[in-house]
Amino acid sequence: MNGIFRFIFCSFFLSAIHCWGISEKLIQDNIANTLTQEKINITIDTSGIQQLFDLYLKNRKGHPYSALNYLHQAQVIASTINNEEKIALILYHKGYLYRMLGIYNFAIKSYIAALNYFEKVNDKDMVAWIYLDIGNLYYIQKDKSSIAIEHYEKAVALFTELGETQGIIVASNNIGLIYKDRKEYDKALQYFYKDAELCKKINDPEDHVLALSYIGQVYLLKQKSDSAKKYFDKGFELSTARKLKEWIAYSYDNYASIDQARKHTEKAIANYQHALQLYYETDDKLNIATVLQKMSNVYAQDKNYTKAIDYSLQALEVAEQNKLISSTFVI
Repeated sequence: MNGIFRFIFCSFFLSAIHCWGISEKLIQDNIANTLTQEKINITIDTSGIQQLFDLYLKNRKGHPYSALNYLHQAQVIASTINNEEKIALILYHKGYLYRMLGIYNFAIKSYIAALNYFEKVNDKDMVAWIYLDIGNLYYIQKDKSSIAIEHYEKAVALFTELGETQGIIVASNNIGLIYKDRKEYDKALQYFYKDAELCKKINDPEDHVLALSYIGQVYLLKQKSDSAKKYFDKGFELSTARKLKEWIAYSYDNYASIDQARKHTEKAIANYQHALQLYYETDDKLNIATVLQKMSNVYAQDKNYTKAIDYSLQALEVAEQNKLISSTFVI
């Protein structure tokens, strides 16, 4: 799935822990415990900042506290040479990393500091993306979804002013997801329909398939499986025509959800198997684990508890082996 700013939620593995009260000392201790043993020469200039930023990007998924350490070092250099723009960019990425670690109090402070700078220099594009990320931060905290919508709407307004269609699509999708979670299905559909049209207009097949899938999922929640299949079919046809293997897998995943809702166990498992094979081919560990768990749920629904436990354990094994879950944080 393309797009550095896309924010798609997976309820099974991507539920971050709430850490509003975490202390600065605890963060520093974690950083100290993950200092790299690599011997690198860092110059006190923008090239040194870039070198540290590259190390941050390399480590932020598997070694987040090491990544945070690199950002701290980069910020020290940026402050030393008084480069406000670099400081703001570093703070923005700190906000992202703190959010992924579930350290929300530090995330919002970093985002706001970055936002203040980009508003001061009238960089509306960066302001819009930061509004989007702040919305994502509040989206995770389900009791703050209204605040998330406020920030997404600010992002949409700026993206519209800038003619940034991709940003409009991402922010609108997220608003639709909130209304979907709230079971306000008609409102959700309004946003997903709009996104589908925008994706078609700019020839963005991946986000188009995603929007069509969301429409189908909402109809399935409304217990209108025939309407759901209509949109899942459109997504499958588009992903097949464009040879988008990951999205073909997602389409099989969608078809399985219809079969599961209709309690057609064998068909559901067959479609999940098709999805699973393609996710293995694309090495998509998160969706492999997610589909294995969904298969477990199908067998549990069918009261085949032996297979349900087996697939659930497989899902957990994939998640643990690939650091999709951790005892202290979720990424």
